[in-house]
Amino acid sequence: MQRHNRNTNIRLLDAESYRGIKVISHRGPLVVDYLNRAFDVLEYSLRCYRRVFAFRMDLRLPAQPYLDIPNTGQILNRFIASFKAKVEHSRYQAAKENAYAHQTEVLSIWCKEWSSNGAPHFHFVMLLNNDAFCTLGKFELGRDNLYNRLIEAWASALGLTAEDTRGLVQFPENGTYLLSRESPEVYRDLCYRVSYLCKVETKRYGDRSHNFGASHIKNGRMQRIAV
Repeated sequence: MQRHNRNTNIRLLDAESYRGIKVISHRGPLVVDYLNRAFDVLEYSLRCYRRVFAFRMDLRLPAQPYLDIPNTGQILNRFIASFKAKVEHSRYQAAKENAYAHQTEVLSIWCKEWSSNGAPHFHFVMLLNNDAFCTLGKFELGRDNLYNRLIEAWASALGLTAEDTRGLVQFPENGTYLLSRESPEVYRDLCYRVSYLCKVETKRYGDRSHNFGASHIKNGRMQRIAV
């Protein structure tokens, strides 16, 4: 198995499939440990829920000297914590109106990459119980939907207003998925897309920052870990 030339602890995959599932191969090698963690989260989501709402999202930082930005790991921790709190509050309110309202964990897979201009950005995949949330909602500020919870969580992490965060949270085309045990082709499609986050290309190594993170699965239960 290949090893990264700057960090020999990093195992690399240069193949078209992993665990019997097609992965992105035309962007260079993938990091095996990233693939393992990402695929474990995807598998865990379907052990938790009959149907899973998954979506892709990109987070960007404000246009300012990037060296002035605080530790990006702390920013991501604040974002995840804020979004999780908003989801939990939403389900608490739903349960007050309907005792049978569905709850959900917030599962995530993310990576940090660097643009050619030297600015970092983040790719995310989020997974939720589809019986609790099944759409991002209309992309308008002020609405009570997932889109606004994500905007507000990123704004909170950056210390900005939701209006100032406009354009910093982006959703790629065809970026939502309904996973179920009855639709293995959708699962394979999402695995392929998630493998993009595991590529070596556009990541930086050797500066002690984290390039990848995911909800940590231990003994079949999810534990969120610091990034």
